[in-house]
Amino acid sequence: MKLDNLKIISREIGNLLLIVCALSFLSISISFIFNEYRAALGLLATSLLSGIAGLLLKVISRDANDLKLKHAMAISSIAWLVIPLFSALPYIIVEGMSPLNSFFEAVSGWTGTGLSMIVAPSNLTHTIQFWRSLTQWVGGVGVIVLMLSIITRPGTIMFYLYRAEGREERIFPHIMDTVRMIWWIYLILTFISILILLAAGCRGGIQLIMPWSP
Repeated sequence: MKLDNLKIISREIGNLLLIVCALSFLSISISFIFNEYRAALGLLATSLLSGIAGLLLKVISRDANDLKLKHAMAISSIAWLVIPLFSALPYIIVEGMSPLNSFFEAVSGWTGTGLSMIVAPSNLTHTIQFWRSLTQWVGGVGVIVLMLSIITRPGTIMFYLYRAEGREERIFPHIMDTVRMIWWIYLILTFISILILLAAGCRGGIQLIMPWSP
């Protein structure tokens, strides 16, 4: 593989790792809400390591050219291996799970498959339950789609990345408009689901999202 190809792939993997860094850092707040300070260490490790790795990849690939479809396909494949490596750390550090089971759990979350190696998820700490749910929630749409909604790119490049996660259909002619609409629909459906769960009296999981709820 040519050096320029590696730089192009490294740049986009770096962007994805920075998203993991931000999500794991924001999730630390759950640890303080529920006084699970040890759980914060696992998320902090993920945030720091993914942030450092992401920045390093961005620095070494700062002069990379624009990506093509072949790069997008490679990025999508590599992302499902690299991102779970960092995302598995909270399961290992906080819950004492084996590295293999933790990696499986992380892959399951980011790919939106929903499979689990955890026998009783309700016995996990609130922090890890939230982290597990967050990765599955983002994975439902796709972390690459999340990246596209944050980082503006030329239309052709965005379409390559959009296709890399197995999508072809567009809601609007412009990919950015399509990506944003997907997220708006997803957020609205999530909000409606929360309201339905509250109305049905299922408040246990809701407290992870709204800790102030009775």
